[in-house]
Amino acid sequence: MQIYHRLKKGTWFNAGNRAFEVGYTKPVSDRRRYSLRENYHDEKIGLHIDADGFRCNARQNRGEKVLVALGDSVPFGAGVADGDTYPSKLNDLIAQKLPESRLSVLNAGVPSYNIRQSLDRLGMEARKKISGKIILATMQAANDISLLTHYRENWSPEVTWADVRFPAGPVRASTILGQKFSDLREKRRKHDFENHQKFSDASLIANLKSVLVEGQVEARRLGIRILLLPIDPFYYQLSHQDKNPKLPGWKDYQNYVKLWGDTIENVNRTLEQAALDSRGTFVFFDSRRIMDSQDRSKAYIDFIHLSPWGAQMIAEHLLSFIIENHLLDI
Repeated sequence: MQIYHRLKKGTWFNAGNRAFEVGYTKPVSDRRRYSLRENYHDEKIGLHIDADGFRCNARQNRGEKVLVALGDSVPFGAGVADGDTYPSKLNDLIAQKLPESRLSVLNAGVPSYNIRQSLDRLGMEARKKISGKIILATMQAANDISLLTHYRENWSPEVTWADVRFPAGPVRASTILGQKFSDLREKRRKHDFENHQKFSDASLIANLKSVLVEGQVEARRLGIRILLLPIDPFYYQLSHQDKNPKLPGWKDYQNYVKLWGDTIENVNRTLEQAALDSRGTFVFFDSRRIMDSQDRSKAYIDFIHLSPWGAQMIAEHLLSFIIENHLLDI
């Protein structure tokens, strides 16, 4: 999440950390404003973008049927190599356990995407660029919340992280990110975090509901179902909260939990209700219950991004959920 890295690390995702470089993104002319750059490779961090602009899996198979993993840096797998993302691990599990399904997983995650950008990626790129029949999608994104925190009174449904990734002019974003905002605004944001000041999320939730209605219409048009995943950070949320103070990252991250916790809960409640109201177009896969039953300290590499072990847990339970709920039946 951009705002976390900026305030905690002193840099943006893509400044001073090769796993988050701007190099693998490019501007686009539609309302998403940016996407992944085709044929981008970084061998040192194990990052490969294919010719269609999707992150590669460990097993590069394209089946007759496709599950599209939509979302932000969580499905993309920020901080881990290609084979350690949960879409890649899910793709491997399907090949091992359901070879007759002829189903492959497409990692369509894009770091810093919000929910509308994530859903747009389905129709604007995934559907147009792959030959297989899309029968199912997963979707998760957390950046709506960090965008609200970042833009505050200037937030609107139209804002994205594009202005951070691609500021005006030909200079690379990573060379000027530190000077993009005034010291006054930087101090105000830091004060907000340190004092756990809450922002109203009413507009964000209203926009989220509107975006989900758009997504539901698109999913029905394409004849697919979408599994909505909650925003699921590193801490215990639905059970075992008494374990939180013992988590290695709790001391560093607890202020962010206090700032974002209520809004995360409101977003997740909205996603869950959207699934109930959609008559089967949306299905809610509650990863929080799964991770609360695991050792969360092993499942995350930071506030929200999954470790290879955490990605494996999500992939295993996600496949079981898909099979148990007959979501591959078309």
